Amino acid sequence: MPRLTGDELVKMIKAWRPQIHVIMVSANITPEIKEECLQNGAFDCVCKPIDFRHLKETIQKALASST
Repeated sequence: MPRLTGDELVKMIKAWRPQIHVIMVSANITPEIKEECLQNGAFDCVCKPIDFRHLKETIQKALASST
């Protein structure tokens, strides 16, 4: 994303709507980046190329935790 990092976007979304579950998708997720995103409010991080089964499970967990 030009001019904005994913971590900055997570902070903005969570400040705007804290109830939203943010699932980060990136080709460049290191353990350090993942930890920082999670600390800043991301629900989870998914690496590219996307394993759609894992993404589906992650979305289901996010939905289940909202109820």
